[in-house]
Amino acid sequence: MISRQSALVFVNNVLGALVGYAAMFFIIRYMGKEALGIVAFSISFVGLFSFITNLGFDNAHIKKISDEKNLGKCNGTYISIKISLIAVFVFIVIFSIYFWKDIMGNGFETKMHEQAVYLSIIYWCLFSILYIFVSTFNGKRKIARSQTLIFINNFTRSLLTIIIAVLSLGVLALVNAYIAGVLVAILVALYLSEKCP
Repeated sequence: MISRQSALVFVNNVLGALVGYAAMFFIIRYMGKEALGIVAFSISFVGLFSFITNLGFDNAHIKKISDEKNLGKCNGTYISIKISLIAVFVFIVIFSIYFWKDIMGNGFETKMHEQAVYLSIIYWCLFSILYIFVSTFNGKRKIARSQTLIFINNFTRSLLTIIIAVLSLGVLALVNAYIAGVLVAILVALYLSEKCP
């Protein structure tokens, strides 16, 4: 059982890397390195603060569920904590941007960099919400479901990225592909949670 789960995680990671590489190839080929750089900067800049949305509670939730504690109580507590942490995360990121721009007198290289950063905040918030489902499925030892969500997120994002790059729809559309990938994965997570508890 464990070897099958490990193999599934490995295959999922390899497939995620391959579709991610393909998406990166299309961005560079059709939109240039600058577009890839802006997307990577915005996701990474906000990602520096993403640890705030976890603080070890994902692992604690997995442990509580795997110990067969009351699922409803565990989920309620975890979701409340996660939403609170997401709110703190948003506040800190926005305050950091304000501090960087208005107090320190610095700014972003272009307006597009700043807009991409604000879209990346939405992405990281949704990604944290997706991990509520991933952690819950992992705690219930439903690794296939959690890996399915991760794969759907990666595949949808990469597919949309390729389409956006080929059509040259712009950098902000590329960041929106990240958001769309997570939204699709959340919808699938809701379906899996309702259909197969």
